[in-house]
Amino acid sequence: EANERFAGMMGYEMPEILGKSNLELATPESADLILNQRSNEEIFYEVVGKRKDGSTFPAEVHGVQVPSQGKLVRVAAIRDITERKQAEQGLRDSERHFQRLAQATFEGICVTENGVILDANEQLARMGGYALPELLGRPAIEFVAPQSHEVVRWNFLHGDGKPYEILGLRKDGSTYPVEVRGHPELWDGRTIRVTALRDLTTRKQAEEALRESEERFARLA
Repeated sequence: EANERFAGMMGYEMPEILGKSNLELATPESADLILNQRSNEEIFYEVVGKRKDGSTFPAEVHGVQVPSQGKLVRVAAIRDITERKQAEQGLRDSERHFQRLAQATFEGICVTENGVILDANEQLARMGGYALPELLGRPAIEFVAPQSHEVVRWNFLHGDGKPYEILGLRKDGSTYPVEVRGHPELWDGRTIRVTALRDLTTRKQAEEALRESEERFARLA
């Protein structure tokens, strides 16, 4: 037996699909997987379905054995998961694209969820004197000097995405000026925060040198 939905999914009319082996409705590569799933347990697995016209599609199978008319039969619910697979591939492509962009920039980039670093680029690690794995899974606030904690919290709750300045905390305990720009993003149904950080040390040193030069000039004048 089968329902109209299953027949349509496979590209058949109802009378055509009855009596067919389930192995005829999947690719040869899926045959061993299907045969190995024959057990008394409730099971979930994925196969590649094969339609009447020879085209294929990814399918999720939920199977269970039940008694019927004095014998055991297998009842299986089959779901076409093409859209889900495409979405997963799109997400992977997006993640790879982010990684390429993040590694190409001179700014430090980090992705956080609930304040914890999920991902970051090498530049951010170098800025703080860390190896990249040392950043992952840790609260981002650990890499901020204590005197800047309130600034970070306020901008997290009330900021409008405009850049602001804080003091970053390096692994050796020294601090350095950092420009921060962060904004929330929706990712895989979750809200994450993408933050770009720029080391302002060189700029601050240049500004200080310029002030000192202007002060000397003013005294001479």
